Amino acid sequence: MKDQTLEKKNQYDLISVSSLFYPATGGLEIMVYNLLTYLTKKGYKPIAVHGRANENSVYQLNNFTVKTFKTKNIFDNTYPIFSFKFFYYIRKLIVKNPNAVVLIHSRHFISSFITALACFLLQKPYFLIEHTAQTSFLKSKSAQKIVYIYEKTLSKFVLTKAYKIFSSSNASKNYLITQHKIPEDKITVLYNGFSQEELDKFSNLKKKKDIVFATKMIKVKNPEVTYKAFVDLAVKYPSWNFHFIGTGDFFKGKPTKSTNLKITDKIIKRERFLKLAGTSTIYINSSLSEGLSLAIVEAAYLKNIPVISDAPSNLEIAERLNTKKYIFKKHDVEDLKSKLELAIKDFGNDDFLSKIKKNTNKNFNNNDIFKKYEKLLFQG
Repeated sequence: MKDQTLEKKNQYDLISVSSLFYPATGGLEIMVYNLLTYLTKKGYKPIAVHGRANENSVYQLNNFTVKTFKTKNIFDNTYPIFSFKFFYYIRKLIVKNPNAVVLIHSRHFISSFITALACFLLQKPYFLIEHTAQTSFLKSKSAQKIVYIYEKTLSKFVLTKAYKIFSSSNASKNYLITQHKIPEDKITVLYNGFSQEELDKFSNLKKKKDIVFATKMIKVKNPEVTYKAFVDLAVKYPSWNFHFIGTGDFFKGKPTKSTNLKITDKIIKRERFLKLAGTSTIYINSSLSEGLSLAIVEAAYLKNIPVISDAPSNLEIAERLNTKKYIFKKHDVEDLKSKLELAIKDFGNDDFLSKIKKNTNKNFNNNDIFKKYEKLLFQG
């Protein structure tokens, strides 16, 4: 619970800065939202500052404050650009709340650098949660080069000046140590976790022969491999539905003749995703790199067999869920098809699915994870 000795003159106890936020459905957005909701229930007063919004606004959500900035997004629509107004706002917010904890989400966003710079100039320590592992994979070679330079300079600044770094996986931690030379004792691994209270609403739905792939269609998510596997298997398994869900240029010129290949060219709302995960049996992640995919964890808790690529953090999840036999080589369509057929054969094995759920709850329930965050952020 909140330490009552915190000075009352501070309007906020925690300043959380991220480029993305709820109700967007990515793992980072959901994790930030769940963490702030948890801390609010514990008596803290957080504010969530983020971009990629349609307008500048301030509103209340689950009894905490949200401040949004309207941004222009570049590089596959993944990098929000913040103005100088954002710097002045963050600086003023820190000055007015000198005892508030500053928490930055992911090193590679412009909002992260601006906040880190403001903290550095004010000599204010800040915490960093690193949600990613490798640098971004972009379609444009010139954009990729710019991001690479940014990663080696401004992202490096965010990492090196942080008081403490929380990494979402051991894969992410190892990347920071080997590529950015961050001291190991500066990094604590805390997995992304699911909200049991939220997911239990969808945990008793009747299972169907549904396979789900849902993501933003960008290079790092490697959608082409999954799409090719779906096209072939949809013909071979007509009684199964193959859900291919997301948004992006990938969908242009991708017609399908199979009525059981269900293509949705948009990011679906979170409630619809959880309902679909509650009724589906297999969930796919084909990413080239992940920090730690919250969607895999949530689908596994809802008794989906995770058929996932061999990205390092995906391997971490599979090891803890005892599902390594469904891991496929990230660029290998035939290997993915083989692992999907293995999962299809295991459809109806309720004991096995229950074990997956039990292992997920043991390793990734955010009640335990957020207790650790509370202790490390506010109690030293």
